[in-house]
This record gives sequence, structure tokens and C-alpha cells, in this order.
Amino acid sequence: MRKNPSLASFYSLLLPGSGGLFYIGQNAKGFWMLIFFIASTAGLYSFGISLLFILIIGASDAGNIAQIEGKNTFLVIFLSFIFLGGGGHFLLGKPGRGILFIFSAILVTIPMVGGIFAIIIGMKEAYGMAIRKNNFGSLKSWEYTWDYQAKPEQIRFLDEEKIETEDIIVSTEEVPLDNRFGSNSIISEHEFIQTASSSLKINETQHLSGRFKVGFQILEGELQGHISKNLGIDLGHQITRRVNVKFEVEAGKYVIYRIVWKQNFRKGIVRAAKGRQVFKVPYDVTYGLYHSIDSIECP
Repeated sequence: MRKNPSLASFYSLLLPGSGGLFYIGQNAKGFWMLIFFIASTAGLYSFGISLLFILIIGASDAGNIAQIEGKNTFLVIFLSFIFLGGGGHFLLGKPGRGILFIFSAILVTIPMVGGIFAIIIGMKEAYGMAIRKNNFGSLKSWEYTWDYQAKPEQIRFLDEEKIETEDIIVSTEEVPLDNRFGSNSIISEHEFIQTASSSLKINETQHLSGRFKVGFQILEGELQGHISKNLGIDLGHQITRRVNVKFEVEAGKYVIYRIVWKQNFRKGIVRAAKGRQVFKVPYDVTYGLYHSIDSIECP
């Protein structure tokens, strides 16, 4: 179920720091954000709760960004713990975020500032995670986004290999016409209607790396557009065909007419690239709708 990012942020303002996190289903994170707010406003700085929380959030944020961008997470998390929550961000080339966490770690030692910071970070975190949940469908309980969304890398389709095509039968209908005892030819009119779907299916998604599984819907949409353009077809829609046919049987004969509805089936593997990584995407595509008519003369 999609979540409204603005509403999530507003809930974190109503229930300081945590309301929006509860709204998007991040209950454990919402609970600890509420504890952070209470501890900060109660002035429990002698226990280092607020400072420790900044270090945890900073390290988690840096680790999450490193994971999204496919970089080593251990070192950036370690540096964030050592340098006031912001060290890892400098290694990732995001000094602005690093300075923000370091500045926050200093500020939380001032009474009441930690509570205000809890509200702000809770609002931004709820907003960012609502967007991430809508895009990717699920969230790990430890993920921190701090409103960060990775810039999408464009998928490039290089070529295709192992292309196989065939016709598949959708349905058949038979019309038996018995004129064995007639003295004249008979003519029979019939109307046939058939509906089918044009669709794309990506196979063997288990062979895609986790990075591409996250953006599976994006990959599927891009591939659908690529194949639609190459074949000059419109995928993802239903097709309805209507045909009127006149069957004629001569006197003294018994004929069975059969109308066969078929679709085009194409199976192949597309080589695609995202950034520097090249990967293969096996797919099936079913499209088109046409008919043929056979006649069988019976004794």
C-alpha cells in the first residue's frame, strides 16, 4: 500500500519524531526515535544518549547510501562512528551531509536542541522512507534514508541473442455442417469474437543481482518500451478481434470447419547495461491476434 510522504512527515511533527515512522510501518525505529526525543528534552545528556543516537543515525545513513551506490559499507560506518556521525559521508563524496551530522552531534549537547533535532530528523526520515517504500515495496528495519534517494542509472539495451519465434494457439472453434442428405448447397454465416492479451514476462529473475532486483519494475518497464519500439507493437493491453465468415457446403457432403485463433510468441535474451555492469535478461513476449480456417471433409 502506497504511503503519502508529506503525511508521514506531518505525523512525525504531531507525535514528535516518530509518528510518521509508525505510519509507514517502521515501528521499532519510531519507538527509538520517541525515546531519543524524550531523553533529549529531559536533559539526560550525562548518559550520552543524544550523542550516541546521532552517531548511530549518521553511521546508518552513510551505510545505507554506500549500499545503494554499491560501495563498501564497513569503512564508511566505522568512520561515521569515529568522527561524530559524519566521517563516512566525506569518504562517499557527500561533505554537506557529513558536516550536518557533525554539527548536529555538537548541538545536541545543548539542552532542548536534541529534542528539536529529533522532530526534524523524524520528519525527514519518515518522508524519505515513505518514498523509498513506494518505489521499492519493502524496507529493512535498520535502513536509514535521511531523505536520500539514489540517482537512477539509465538502463541501456545492447543487443539480443537466442531469439526464438513461434505461433501459439489461443483457442479453436468448430462448426460442423452436414449436407449429406441435401440436394442443394447450403451457406451458413457465423460471427467469431476472440480476446487475448499482449504481454511481456521476464524470466529467471533469481539470476539478477540484488541491485537490479530492487529496480525490477523499472527494468520491466524499460524492456517493455524497448521491445514495443523494435517490433512496432503495443504491449500490456488486451486485443479483441471480430470476424464474420460464410461457410458453404455442397450437396451430399459433411464438412467440419475449424477456426483457429493464434498469437505470436517470441523468446529471447537481451543484453543490457546499467552503469558499468552488463547483465542478461531472458524474456518472453506474446503479442498479436489472428486466425486461420481449416476444413475437414468427413465421409
